[in-house]
Amino acid sequence: MTKIRVLLADRCPIFLDGIKSLLTSSHFECIGEATDGDNLLSLTRELVPDIVILDAYLPKLNGIESIVSIKKTNPETKVLILSDEVSESLVVSSVKAGAAACLSRNITGKELINTLDSIHAGEGVFNLKTFQGILDHLIKSDGVKEETKEQIYPRELQVLKMVSKGMHNRQIAKELLLSERTVQNHLFNLFRKIKVKSRTEAVLYALNHGLIKGDELSGK
Repeated sequence: MTKIRVLLADRCPIFLDGIKSLLTSSHFECIGEATDGDNLLSLTRELVPDIVILDAYLPKLNGIESIVSIKKTNPETKVLILSDEVSESLVVSSVKAGAAACLSRNITGKELINTLDSIHAGEGVFNLKTFQGILDHLIKSDGVKEETKEQIYPRELQVLKMVSKGMHNRQIAKELLLSERTVQNHLFNLFRKIKVKSRTEAVLYALNHGLIKGDELSGK
């Protein structure tokens, strides 16, 4: 099994050691560690990790600024934000910047590993309550994307609805009798049309523009 390559970035060396010990005992490879934003960006460009686990309050360049910079140079790298306190504004800022998830630093080791696996597989990790909170915040701040003028095809919408339920590409492909590559192509085309960078942003867009109803987010 190919190990998932993870870059760690945190202001606390002891916290870094703890995460590194946890991950290396499982199916992850910790390829680098950073204690400030400048070092993080340098290592990200050099090592091209699958996932960056990022302290929201990293010195020199905070979490949100770091996400934006990472996504510019390494668009395929997924970013998980960890914070002492996960506020609605932080989640919104993280999602808009391109983060795959924003979680508390107090999560258990099992929760962290499950989240990393979900992120790497391209699955959503936000629940309905979180989606609704983010959407309300974006509407109040006039931060929701305008409706696309391009046509969204029924199959693209069908795939997006399945994404909104937390299904990953392999499950969607099996359900629709498609190849994983075809599912990826549908999502790629959809993301381009609605100008988003992540599955989370795509679901938020669909909720805001009535393409998906809130009750469709629960259950498969």
